[in-house]
Amino acid sequence: MVTIVAKVPKIREYAVLSLSDGNAMKGYFFVDATVRIQDLLNGDREFLPFIDEEEQVHLVNKQRIVSIRPYD
Repeated sequence: MVTIVAKVPKIREYAVLSLSDGNAMKGYFFVDATVRIQDLLNGDREFLPFIDEEEQVHLVNKQRIVSIRPYD
């Protein structure tokens, strides 16, 4: 018997993060198409992967995020 698992496509959710140290980061979260940025913030993960404009991956501690401003 073969089990077929449906894959959810990934999308980029572009945003500017304002951090508690006064820095801002522009880039995107790479998430399932059914997930919103709010869902990431309310999830169990302490650190969120965020990709900046230079394609560098940062693991951002959720407690350091002051605000998130989505953009296209």
